[in-house]
Amino acid sequence: MLSIKVDKAELDRQFAALLELPRTIEKAVVGAVAETVKDVHTAQLEELKMSMAKDSAFLKRGLWIVQPYGKGRDIASAGTRFNNVGPRGTPAAIIGPNIKGGARGNKASAKALQAKGILPAGYFTVEGKDYPRDSKGNITRGRYSQMLDALGAISKEDRAKFPKSGQKDRKSVSFFVIKRGGQPFAIAERKGEDVKIMLVFVRNTNYREKYDYMGAGDKQLAYSLPRHMDRILLRYMSKL
Repeated sequence: MLSIKVDKAELDRQFAALLELPRTIEKAVVGAVAETVKDVHTAQLEELKMSMAKDSAFLKRGLWIVQPYGKGRDIASAGTRFNNVGPRGTPAAIIGPNIKGGARGNKASAKALQAKGILPAGYFTVEGKDYPRDSKGNITRGRYSQMLDALGAISKEDRAKFPKSGQKDRKSVSFFVIKRGGQPFAIAERKGEDVKIMLVFVRNTNYREKYDYMGAGDKQLAYSLPRHMDRILLRYMSKL
């Protein structure tokens, strides 16, 4: 008679491992998504660098990773997003038109110029190509304040809302409106003999889609997720 001796301890271990299998798969999925989100973030930052004229550190820091774990989070909420919380000029507000394209609203400074009759109705302002910018790639609010004050386009009450300019030589700088055929079309800054165009007046401020944020993420997701899933699941299964 052939007899088979069953190792009960080993059988119990394997049975317990089978019961734990759904939880093991869940952990593998969460781990794979977490690693994939990091890859997607890296790919989107690289696409940002190649797509934008200025590789802004402010925008790069503003692209956040949202992992599939933590309070109130799950796999469905995982991914990346641009920070849209804070004062005016958030990364989400700045980068949005470059992702979706389309028009933007008028800035507070442009509205002040329109109220003064300097900026024609229906026009917008865009920053001069060679005008100095801060680390965020924008003209500072202090410089806007100085310009509006010089052109009489800001009240005492509104002046308090704008920070003072950081220019050490602000007294030697003046601003003036440039006209063409009697029509205002730009605002320039003069410092001695040096003249720089600060703002240009335009009718159309439509942005073209030039930063493929979603496309870069989708491509990286399709590449990374199955590979991380296979690797992590194999590691867990080898321990059963």
